[in-house]
Amino acid sequence: AKNNFNSNCKHSSYFGTPFSRLNKRQYLPGKAEYLNGFWGDKFYMQDKDSYDEMNLYLDKKKMRITLEVVSKSMVRILSNKNLNTPNFTLQRGLTIFTHDSYWDLIACILSIFNKRNKNFNSIRKSLENSNLIYIRLHPSLKTDKALDKLKIIKEIPSNIKFKFINYQDETILDSMKYSSYCFFGLSSYVNLALKLKCKVIAVRTNHLYKNPIKSDLQNSTNLNIAMPW
Repeated sequence: AKNNFNSNCKHSSYFGTPFSRLNKRQYLPGKAEYLNGFWGDKFYMQDKDSYDEMNLYLDKKKMRITLEVVSKSMVRILSNKNLNTPNFTLQRGLTIFTHDSYWDLIACILSIFNKRNKNFNSIRKSLENSNLIYIRLHPSLKTDKALDKLKIIKEIPSNIKFKFINYQDETILDSMKYSSYCFFGLSSYVNLALKLKCKVIAVRTNHLYKNPIKSDLQNSTNLNIAMPW
């Protein structure tokens, strides 16, 4: 409408997750898409880090789009719980935070049992005590379908149990803080976990795309890179 009929309507875009320049290309605004009206004249970002990352991307692409960080009332990952108190204790061993594919989940689990991954002794020790892996599924994935796919993976020991986190009970921020180790594939929430100083394992789940870790966090001391095979 804006391009064809000179409409003066206001069109904005809200990037509702942490943003990284290493996100999949379809998540990034293309110049042709912008010129044809698919993206708004203003981008609302979740946080200042996402704002800075998008700003660098737009400068490189020579695209002039106004950026703004949303107010806290629009951020859906805030926690009402005080997880920074001195007596706060971790409640979980391993938690996998999936992106939007079942392979992302499978690859993260396989990385735990891949002996080629270094510095995993403490992680496997933690798992031996409980045989339990917590999973926070992407909203587009289904629990029953995920379980069906996991059952046919022979590399996963038969004594391993899975517990899926209910979104209604806690935010993704809570899930990170409750966990001793946080596993991520292509999810951009890996950056939030790194900023929170959680112990993060980024699994190379895709041959085409790298883990969407912001450039200033790629050398974090709490980050470990792993492979599924």
